[in-house]
Amino acid sequence: MREGCLDCARKHLAQAEVLILEYATGDYPRHKWYAVGHMAEASDELMADHPELARTVRESRLRFMDDPTTNVDIGDLIDLISAFDIDEIDNELAVEVAAATVDVDELIEHKVIMKGVTT
Repeated sequence: MREGCLDCARKHLAQAEVLILEYATGDYPRHKWYAVGHMAEASDELMADHPELARTVRESRLRFMDDPTTNVDIGDLIDLISAFDIDEIDNELAVEVAAATVDVDELIEHKVIMKGVTT
């Protein structure tokens, strides 16, 4: 399995967001599948080091594939990934992440506050 990349996952999700917005205009029907591809790539980037995040992105991708009118909040997914990026979070949370005591649902539920970013 290849090494994961949080920045790469966020990049793919940002590209998916643009494609989803363009798909929603009705002018670019293929962009649904381009967005799906980028979401799959984001999951792949997370699988090695953060399988729980990979599953979360995958679930969002499958919901979008099943119903493209569903609200896929890419911004929330990017913020969630950022919560696992040691360079972007407070020292206290970094210690918890390193100790593997932080749960994905707990991060979403408690709306982790990072350096200037709220999920």
